[in-house]
Amino acid sequence: MKYEGIVIKLSKNRAIVTTDDFQCFYIKRTPAIYVGKQVEFTRKDIVRRGYFAIKLISTAACILLLLTAALRLLGIVNDSGIISGSKTFAYIGIDINPSLDIEIDEKGLVLGLIPLNEDAKVLIKNFSAGKVEVSKVVNDLIGAAKSNGIVSETENDYVLVSSTLNNDNGENNEKYQTDRKKLDSIVSSLKNSVEKDGKISIYIVQADKSERKDAQEMGISTGRYKLFTELKDSIKDFSIEEAKSIGVKELIELKINQKEDYNIVTTPVPATPIYKAEDTENNTTPVPSDEVSTQEVSNEAIYQIPTISLIPTQTQTPMVTPKPTIIPTPNKTPKSIPTSTPASAVPSYPIIMPIPMPTMPFMSPIMPPMQSSNSVYMKFEAYNYPGQFIQHKIHFDAYISANGILPDDCMFKIVSGLADPSCISFESKNFPGFYLKNENFRIVLKPFDGSNDFKENATFRKVPGLADESLTSFQSYKYPDRYIRHKHFIIQVDEITSDDDKKDATFKEIEVK
Repeated sequence: MKYEGIVIKLSKNRAIVTTDDFQCFYIKRTPAIYVGKQVEFTRKDIVRRGYFAIKLISTAACILLLLTAALRLLGIVNDSGIISGSKTFAYIGIDINPSLDIEIDEKGLVLGLIPLNEDAKVLIKNFSAGKVEVSKVVNDLIGAAKSNGIVSETENDYVLVSSTLNNDNGENNEKYQTDRKKLDSIVSSLKNSVEKDGKISIYIVQADKSERKDAQEMGISTGRYKLFTELKDSIKDFSIEEAKSIGVKELIELKINQKEDYNIVTTPVPATPIYKAEDTENNTTPVPSDEVSTQEVSNEAIYQIPTISLIPTQTQTPMVTPKPTIIPTPNKTPKSIPTSTPASAVPSYPIIMPIPMPTMPFMSPIMPPMQSSNSVYMKFEAYNYPGQFIQHKIHFDAYISANGILPDDCMFKIVSGLADPSCISFESKNFPGFYLKNENFRIVLKPFDGSNDFKENATFRKVPGLADESLTSFQSYKYPDRYIRHKHFIIQVDEITSDDDKKDATFKEIEVK
């Protein structure tokens, strides 16, 4: 016989569950059980049955327990019956292929573990979290996953972390914003703790309660659901079932390699000038300018950025390695350029192609006018997140993190403003000709295209730090009422309205020798 009830009290090894007809049972306690959870159990799970309807005093005791549980769920009393705020503050989702949610309080202490699949149940079977810091629990879970062979002990791996605030107020609500800041700080601390050994990279996504509910209804973790919603429009026929079954590392790499153009991953490669035979004696590099040339230009590209086209087909066949094809060239024309042929067949979601490491810096096909030689390289540390620096990902939003994909991702050449020489622009160190720019009020890294719009959106004015005048803030040239700031670890251009906003928009400049 199956019973259904709600957990109203926890002891060391047992949990008290009440049913709809006010029967109370003691059942075996597991790590997944927490006060307020609705559970199913059978007779073999019952440690001691208490049929309280026989004695009125026992019925009163059961009702008292129900009231206490209700107060606990409202955050009015804690497990000891003392008035406190032990209500679930947020949910931290962990995906290591086993998936689980961790309930935490506002101090970042663990209240309970919720396995989301059978693998997670096995992983936490003998796991006792207690009221300890969430970073310790996550490290212990990763350690257990390594012991079980789920996570590699020798190779770099990813862990997907989602953070969901247990708050029904809108994003514009002051309490919501304060709590969000608090949760971001907890997650940032977790990320730094886990990434210390250099073998695990944490990929963070933020979600709200409605997104978490949608994920639960679809039987998928919040983190996977969030990435699915961001990828489904850019990957043809990418289904929720594929998002459930694909490995965490593969799913994250799909997101990292996602580009604005659907089904295309574009990788910048070193630009190599092509010269005619008669130019070899006088071999100089032209400097682009804003002037429009009337000279007829060959259709052959001087610089080329190859693309990998991802063409979904119905037939699942092995991928054929692209072979270079030499294009014959007539006299007095640039040398032939190898071109890649598309793969003959690709699964319904794109395969991540390996990106060869160049032997020279990446170059933008269009370079701005020559900058002065006294430009310097700088790093920018977040004022309220010490150790977190502005980083970039090619074709993606800039963000703050302690570690970049490449070592120099956090280093920028500070040059005269592309739109106004009295201002500045941020040129990537390892992608010369690529700049941080405003795009839909998000800061992204893009190659210089020579347009006035690009120049204006990539130009910023240095001003005294909004939170600390000894530091620096960056005002948008095109939108003077907006400043560069981080929000949920993402760098964007935003209006500054509160003290917390000022902290987010203040950075420490560190010169790189």
